[in-house]
Amino acid sequence: MDEYKCEKCGNTRWFYHDVSIQARKLIDLKNGKENGKIFNVEKDVIDNEFETIYCRKCNHIVEEAPSAK
Repeated sequence: MDEYKCEKCGNTRWFYHDVSIQARKLIDLKNGKENGKIFNVEKDVIDNEFETIYCRKCNHIVEEAPSAK
C-alpha cells in the first residue's frame, strides 16, 4: 500500500480519492420539490476512480493525478 502524509495538517492515516457511481436524477416537468432529486444510488457500482489523492481531515491534495501535473 502507498504511504501518504498531508503536508498541510500532518495526517498520515485517512485519505480519499473521488469516484463516480451509478445513480438516477429525477426530472419533474412541473418543477416540484422532488425535481433534481438523486435516487437509486448504487454505491457498489463504481463507474470511474479518479487518481488525485486528498487528505480526509483537511481536503488538501496529497498527490495529483499524473495528467493534472
